[in-house]
Amino acid sequence: MLSLNKRALLGGAFGLGLQSVAAPSFALQTVRPRASTGSGYRLPTDRFAPRTTLAFWRSHGPDAVLGGSPDDYAPGVISERPNLHVHQPNIYARITQAEIDALRRPLDAAYRALIAQPSLSDIRGASLIGDINIRVTPTPPNERLLTASLTLRAKPIRLNSRHTRETNGRFETHEGEGDVLEVMLNPYEYVDSRGLQSMSMVDRIQFLHAGNQKTFIVTDQPASAAWSIQGALEAYAEDHSWYSNRPGIHPMAVTVKGARQTGDELLAGRLPATAPMARLSAAMFMVDWSALHAAMARGDA
Repeated sequence: MLSLNKRALLGGAFGLGLQSVAAPSFALQTVRPRASTGSGYRLPTDRFAPRTTLAFWRSHGPDAVLGGSPDDYAPGVISERPNLHVHQPNIYARITQAEIDALRRPLDAAYRALIAQPSLSDIRGASLIGDINIRVTPTPPNERLLTASLTLRAKPIRLNSRHTRETNGRFETHEGEGDVLEVMLNPYEYVDSRGLQSMSMVDRIQFLHAGNQKTFIVTDQPASAAWSIQGALEAYAEDHSWYSNRPGIHPMAVTVKGARQTGDELLAGRLPATAPMARLSAAMFMVDWSALHAAMARGDA
């Protein structure tokens, strides 16, 4: 049975005599893109961002909505803390509690930083569910490398769907895949499988792409014009720095992914700034990854 809140969002469609709720009006302002020179950027990564989306979220509050349907205005469920999933190996030594804690701590910090961004902090039209996965990734020569990833999955809300649930006045529709923002520690497998190409670099951030999927890679070292997949794999294969005292460079990757057509619309400036993928992309580009990565690597984020 639909709750009163859900009925109110849907208005009078159910013939229940309830007064429909007027959706707040938020008009997309025309905001001039920042200059292409570095002096106009707030963050070094601004030059890589979808400009219309970034400009919108730097000038609008968390409850901004572009759209006319009740689904667009429905507040989404947001995970209080990412769910933890530890995938114990069959042939390698088990992942210890100390290793789990060491990998979870920085990803919890990344989650807090991301959901504090205006595009996600009071998300409308989609739910936002966080998960942390920790596993062993074998690397040559038979190295036991621990990898960990944080995924923020934004799934559209469909108030009319029988798969939609309400929790404390916020909604989640349990169907479809949604769009994903992912933060990866020790991204060996990701780099090995994606066919990434380096586009540019700034500070300690390497900016790469595979098709329309954009990726940041951040390490303790300055980014390099000589970056290559093979060189990265050799550096990451035996890097245990996120969960041990062994020397390393704390490699981390950040990306947003979803349907290819949606990604094309985002890059072309045609995707509404309050669509799920646009919200995730704005959050990705509004975090200061150089500063956050440094704090995560020090253990004080």
